[in-house]
Amino acid sequence: MFMDIFQKTRTQNMQSHKRISQKEQGQFLITVGSLIKEGFSLKESMSIVQSVSEKRNNWMDYLCEGLEKGERFDSLLKELGFSNGIIIQISFSFLHGNFHETLLSCGNQIKEYERNAKQIKELLRYPSFLLVLLFLIFLSLKTMMLPNLEMIIDIRSMNTTLLVSLIFFLIDYTIPLFITGSLSGIVIFYLSKKQFVKLTAIEKVKLLSVLPGISKLTKLHYTALFEKEWSGLLKNGFTFFEMVQIMQADHSIALFKEVGAQMEQELLRGKSLLQTFDTVPFFVKDFSNVIQRGEVTGQLALTMELHAKKCVEELNERIMKLIGLLQPILLIIIGAIIITIYLIILMPMFTFVNQI
Repeated sequence: MFMDIFQKTRTQNMQSHKRISQKEQGQFLITVGSLIKEGFSLKESMSIVQSVSEKRNNWMDYLCEGLEKGERFDSLLKELGFSNGIIIQISFSFLHGNFHETLLSCGNQIKEYERNAKQIKELLRYPSFLLVLLFLIFLSLKTMMLPNLEMIIDIRSMNTTLLVSLIFFLIDYTIPLFITGSLSGIVIFYLSKKQFVKLTAIEKVKLLSVLPGISKLTKLHYTALFEKEWSGLLKNGFTFFEMVQIMQADHSIALFKEVGAQMEQELLRGKSLLQTFDTVPFFVKDFSNVIQRGEVTGQLALTMELHAKKCVEELNERIMKLIGLLQPILLIIIGAIIITIYLIILMPMFTFVNQI
């Protein structure tokens, strides 16, 4: 019934085209969304963006050619490396009509993600450098300094303090422990990733929603994503049964297909809307209250839209708090590493000088 809404999807392999960076993706969607808001069509907007571009972009040529041939815009973006979360929002915007608003929102989402990722990378860069430096110091002490000292005097037989003995222990065993730990970590990561890939989309998100540290972030993200699309469809007169069928369309992402199929089964069994939503395992706790409040007031679409905005705001706040929490923790780690480097280099030398 709803499959005829969607145009044909493109199957051409995009491996020969360079994928777009996060920064380019965000700016591109914002620019196109702004032009459409001013009254230009999608094709006209693409032509304008292409004409003002400072350099020739193969991916932009590919988009324009695909649109001329009647290909779906979201399918073209997917082949260019845009994330599933962005693709599904653009796909649903064809139905609920908020196309330019969705493009602007998706562009800002990508830029916010890139900004947060860049900030975290900057925070981790200096501690990572110090850890590498610490490893190299251990390696040089193990292979160069200690053998030369032991040629002069049996430094290990001296009456050393507990701290110096600990430093000698670290010099002896840090490198093999580091290598063993790294190899074990790589093996565990590979095996975990191999098992993770085998899970269904719902199982993957469910697993992420119970992992410490990211469980709340996962629930907020996916609750907002689903609510935003559902509210848009409800505003345009779609029933929930129609919506779950749309979610299972060929162009949809795996997670939406699986959730749609699961919800459709529950509805066909005669379960209420609230009971159907309760079968989705990764929504926030107060989601049931949102549905109840929306059904009672007759404003389910508006209630979902407002709750989705609230979830996005809380998600951004939690991410900023997490970044803010990382800063003092990393400062403590940096201080500990610097002190360790100082002690490793100087304490054995002081002990040696005091003993001769």
